Amino acid sequence: RRAGTRIAIDPVRKATVSISIVREQVEQAGMVYSYRVVAQRKSPIPAEVAARLGLPEGEILVHMRAVHYGNGQPFQLEDRWVNLRASPELEKADFWQLNANEWLVRNAPYLRADLTFSAENANRRDARLLQTEPGQALLIMHRTTWNALGPITTARVAFQPGHLVSTEKAANRG
Repeated sequence: RRAGTRIAIDPVRKATVSISIVREQVEQAGMVYSYRVVAQRKSPIPAEVAARLGLPEGEILVHMRAVHYGNGQPFQLEDRWVNLRASPELEKADFWQLNANEWLVRNAPYLRADLTFSAENANRRDARLLQTEPGQALLIMHRTTWNALGPITTARVAFQPGHLVSTEKAANRG
C-alpha cells in the first residue's frame, strides 16, 4: 500500500452558534417587544447549577427570572444565574431597564457555549408566567457560556407552547 491522501468516510460537520437577542427575534416576527423582571437577587447556587457551571455549590451569583413578551403575550421565560467574577461590569447593569440577554450578548463576549434542548412539562411557575396550563409540554433550552475568567452565565429558557427552533447550515465547498 502506498501512503497518500486519506479521505474521511463520514466527515464531521460543524456549525457556528450565535446567541440571538430575544428583543430582535420578537420584533423580526412583527410583534411589539416588552420585558418584565420577575425576580433578581444574589443567591447561593444549588447543586444542579453548580455542576453546570463548574463552581462550588453555595457560591453567590446573581439569580434572575424574567419574561419576554411579544404583543403582550409571553414569548419565553428566562431563569438565569450570572457570575459577576467572569464579567464584573454586570454589577452596574440595570436589568430592570435592559434585559440580561441583550446586555450579555452586547457586553460579555464568550469563548465557549453549551446548549441543550429538551422537553419538559410546565410546572406551576412556568405555567403561570407563560400563561399556559401546568403539565403543558414546553421546549426548554439550557445555555451556559464561558469566557477566559470562567462561567459567565447559565440560563434555563422555557418557550411558549408551539415554539419552533430551526437552523440552517450551508455545506462547506472545498
